[in-house]
Amino acid sequence: MIKAVLFDYDGVLTTDKSGSYSICKYISEAAGLDYELFSKEYKKYSDDLILGKVTHEQIWKQLCKNINSDITIRYLFDAFKNTPINQKMFDLVKKIKRNYKTALITDSEKDRIDSLRINQKLNEYFTVIQVSAEIGTGKSKESIFNKTVKELGVINDECVFIDNQEKYLITPKKIGINTIFYNQKENNIKELIKELKALKIEI
Repeated sequence: MIKAVLFDYDGVLTTDKSGSYSICKYISEAAGLDYELFSKEYKKYSDDLILGKVTHEQIWKQLCKNINSDITIRYLFDAFKNTPINQKMFDLVKKIKRNYKTALITDSEKDRIDSLRINQKLNEYFTVIQVSAEIGTGKSKESIFNKTVKELGVINDECVFIDNQEKYLITPKKIGINTIFYNQKENNIKELIKELKALKIEI
């Protein structure tokens, strides 16, 4: 019996495919930068950022040097606040939380999720929020799922994890967590609800 529903963030709870895309798209438009250039240089730091090895403050000066533009870091903080949400998905989480425990598991930067906890009131939707940059490991490793399950007080086969990238469903499936692939491009909430109900989840 399912007792907890675990959600990825970017591409599931947002309408953009990834966090780096949201950040780079917003900053390049707001600061009048070439998207391809900014994205290329920003992504050089992505792995270290999402694993908490560096912070945005630590890489910002060098990033600006790489793009040959001294832009304020305020653009970054504004990008966090303007992450486009998938409102129907948030509404679904709210319904699910009435009867089940909920968790957010995301490969993301700590400062970004800290901002979103406030601006999108994430703590009201999720019993547990697990951020890769806070624990030093991401969704390709078992530990982030094991930690989440333990904090929720359930066992693996009592959980279902939803992600928009199939590669991130491999690890949870391997350790006995039910998984659902969510097609971000189609954004078909009705199909997701159908799959959840097939697992006997009441919505």
